[in-house]
Amino acid sequence: MYIDMEEYRRNNPKTVRKNVTVPEYLVVLGKKKNINFSAVLTEALKNKLEM
Repeated sequence: MYIDMEEYRRNNPKTVRKNVTVPEYLVVLGKKKNINFSAVLTEALKNKLEM
């Protein structure tokens, strides 16, 4: 079965809130460097899913 991911993303633009658990030291370091955790997670998921 073929799924056109571009079409799917265009038709499903909704974002959802996810709660995740990460080591505290990463949160502290990320905040010090003003890292957008949502953007990092989104990028990592796209890479993992080969998108």
